[in-house]
Amino acid sequence: MLVDRSSQGAAEVLTAVLKKANGAELYGEPTFGYAGEVEQIELPNGGGVLELTSAFYTGPEGERLNQRIRIDRENRLGALFFADPEDGSDPVLEGAIDRILEAPGESASL
Repeated sequence: MLVDRSSQGAAEVLTAVLKKANGAELYGEPTFGYAGEVEQIELPNGGGVLELTSAFYTGPEGERLNQRIRIDRENRLGALFFADPEDGSDPVLEGAIDRILEAPGESASL
C-alpha cells in the first residue's frame, strides 16, 4: 500500500486496518498521524472560528489513530511522489508494481 505524509482521516483508518489486521506492507512515507472529527465553534465575539477535535477514530485493536503510522519500506521522494511531468514516470508507483509482481522470496527496491 502506498502512503505518504498527506495520508490522513479515512485513508489512515484504512491503512491501520490493512496493516494490523491483514499484515499489509506499507511503502512511501509515514502517514500524517491524524484520523479524527473536527468540530468548528464560532467565537462569541465574532472574531473567528475555533477548530476542536471532538472524536478520534480507532484502529482494529482499539487504539486512537493520532500518531503517524510507520511504514515498512521508506521512500522519501516528496514532490517526486507523483508522476514526473517531463517523462510521465512515477518511481514510487513503478516500485510498488514491481513488488507486487515479483516472485516469492525476492525483494524489490523502491
